[in-house]
Amino acid sequence: MQLIIRIFLFLLVFTSINAFSQDTAIDVTNLQGYWKVIRHLKVYQPASDDENINNVPLTAYKNNQPTGVRENNYYQSRWYLLKVVYKGEDSSKVIYFYPGKMVNTRVFLFDSALNNWQYIPERKAFNAISFSSKIALIPLKLQKGKTNYFLFQPELHYYNWTQFKPTITDHSSINDLILQEFIRPNYTNSILTILMTGMMLMLFSYSFLKFYLNRRSEYLYNSLFGLAFVLFFAVLFVNNYYYQAWWHKSSGFFQKWLQILGYIFEIIFIIRFLDLRNKQYRLFTLLKTTITGMMVYCCVLPFISFSDTLFSFNTLLFDAVTVLLLLIALYTSIVLQRWNKHLSRYVAFGMFSLMGFLTLIILQNTLLREKQYLVQKIGGWAILYQLGIVANLFFFRLGLGQKERKEELKNLDDIEKLKLENEKKELEKVLAIASSRVDERNRIAKEIHDDIGSGLTSIRLLSEIALVKKENKDELNKISANANELVNNLNEIIWSINSKNDTIPNLLAYIRSHMVDYLEPYDIKLSINIPSNIPNIEISGEKRRNIFMVIKECFTNIVKHANASAVNLTVQVRDQLIFTIKDNGKGFESNDILPFKNGIRNMKERMEHVGGELDIWSNNGTTITIKVPFNGNNPNL
Repeated sequence: MQLIIRIFLFLLVFTSINAFSQDTAIDVTNLQGYWKVIRHLKVYQPASDDENINNVPLTAYKNNQPTGVRENNYYQSRWYLLKVVYKGEDSSKVIYFYPGKMVNTRVFLFDSALNNWQYIPERKAFNAISFSSKIALIPLKLQKGKTNYFLFQPELHYYNWTQFKPTITDHSSINDLILQEFIRPNYTNSILTILMTGMMLMLFSYSFLKFYLNRRSEYLYNSLFGLAFVLFFAVLFVNNYYYQAWWHKSSGFFQKWLQILGYIFEIIFIIRFLDLRNKQYRLFTLLKTTITGMMVYCCVLPFISFSDTLFSFNTLLFDAVTVLLLLIALYTSIVLQRWNKHLSRYVAFGMFSLMGFLTLIILQNTLLREKQYLVQKIGGWAILYQLGIVANLFFFRLGLGQKERKEELKNLDDIEKLKLENEKKELEKVLAIASSRVDERNRIAKEIHDDIGSGLTSIRLLSEIALVKKENKDELNKISANANELVNNLNEIIWSINSKNDTIPNLLAYIRSHMVDYLEPYDIKLSINIPSNIPNIEISGEKRRNIFMVIKECFTNIVKHANASAVNLTVQVRDQLIFTIKDNGKGFESNDILPFKNGIRNMKERMEHVGGELDIWSNNGTTITIKVPFNGNNPNL
């Protein structure tokens, strides 16, 4: 029992000492640097906005609880009382009061002589090295040797209540206050935000450039996803340096709206990238419904984002939407991971990475709230969020790259197939043309043989019959001779255009047969030397005809002009086709060749036309050499 009494007395004394220490005025005689005075303030909550501060006694102000301002009551009006004493050598001293970023505060000084509060309108602007460039400090003039009472009426709203950090400082410490409150807390965060945002901007630019080049929708939505979060983190960055109330009043709306918009683009990207409509319809239906819900939320968001009374509901609704999106993302990631498709795993890894960093943010805001300094060392929750978005974009980019490579390989295969198909069609076209030419040649040869040839043959037979009857003998002889010559020439034409004769053996056989028949009426001995193993080399009808006509012209000249009794025809088949015609006639001198100049020129032109050569020389008769080369490495002529 005595132990309990002792403990009770100890707690009573401790409470009294603690209460006394909190109720004691702040002595700023030796003020150096800046002091946060949130624990030294006494607070009073007026019943209405019309309540007069002069009607409220000082005893109505109670000890302040630092956690008294919460998300559900920050917009309620509060008055804060601060007691300050100065015991220095000067009769008075000026200190400066800083209420916090974006917090407008009305400040009053208690005049004991008049027993009322006097408003302090004066503000001092100081450079904060920020976009807004200036912050306002309120000078507080202290009287020596007495308790100075100051009353603060801050205007707290949903966008600035967390920034209410009442602080006092002397003039020499203002720069240190600015350094610690504005510059140093944002330094690491600013550097990392710039780096991360730069990486996201690069990924956005690449995807947008790919969309501009190939007009693929997945690149568009991937770039819009990146752009939405680039703007989101840009808003956070500006929040660190721009302290105008109008901006922070709307920045929370922009942050939520850009996040939801970014998630919408991300889901549309996943649907388009993996073609979920055709390949995973159940998942497609879920994601499509999610997009519809988020679009509805985006439409509602402007109406609940700019109200103090709806701020708690807005925060609760956004947290609920975030948790729901996390659950949907988890389900989607599991489905994509199990889906037997290589590209879906890149998307799953990207979503898992983002969810991992979001989970860390939730933990540091709940279970690890007391250890937030660990996160603040790397720039706060925003850096964790940026790491998650960058990892997400990185895996999505890997998936896009993999899809690009597959499509490029497929395009190359298609191009090769198309090229082979075109070559095949071109070859078929060439073969069809060649076949049609062959068919046309054979058709012409057949028609000439069947129609004109038979007609000329009939004329010759009739003229020979008429000769037998001995009527008009001279004219009939001429008719018969001409008809016979026409038949022979026609046979030569038919032979030259008939594709069945387009070989070296057929050419040599025809030359041999024709020359034997041609020299038979004349007293000229013919010897022909042709190799027994002649290769079956193809030769065009044009070349066959020109070779034959040149050899025929040679034999005609021998019969008419050489006075020869023997002719030798030698054929050689090497890398070219060589004909050698030699007679034992009288030969010729250079002057003797003039009458035959046109015939020789014609023979040489025929050989040049087919790429061959013709040489003539006289030595104990006349020797003519005809050379027709093969076409390069092609064994055909």
